[in-house]
Amino acid sequence: MWYFIINQVIPLVGILLLGTIGWWITNYIAKPILDISLQRLLIREELNFWRDLSKDWSKNSIEKGGETFRRLSAKVESSYALSKYFWGYYRLRGYDLEMAYDSLKGLANVHETNSDERKILIHRVEKALNLPISETEERIRRIIARNK
Repeated sequence: MWYFIINQVIPLVGILLLGTIGWWITNYIAKPILDISLQRLLIREELNFWRDLSKDWSKNSIEKGGETFRRLSAKVESSYALSKYFWGYYRLRGYDLEMAYDSLKGLANVHETNSDERKILIHRVEKALNLPISETEERIRRIIARNK
């Protein structure tokens, strides 16, 4: 009887326990971290594509750009809701999901913003998600000073 428990049951329980721990780590720790990394790539792609969206574009293009930024804003907001569990990771990586969420919401209203406002909002998103910066800090300061 003891032979069966020691050689059969304990290894089986150990394997099940390791499998459960592995699933938990993958599902609750690795997946949210991977999701924010994929969101960053998607946001960078969409920012580059819609960067020059203006009032002169067709109404359908403006609406599609606005919908794109609203969708991205919702994704960042859902990650921000989980950030209480991953705040250390986000802080370590230099992410500010709240600023990214607010800036993407502002970009969603592209038909109400001018080119300078979009540049400032895009810069805020890039800075919040630690993306490559398209405008220098000095240029953004000049745009802000010009619009005051």
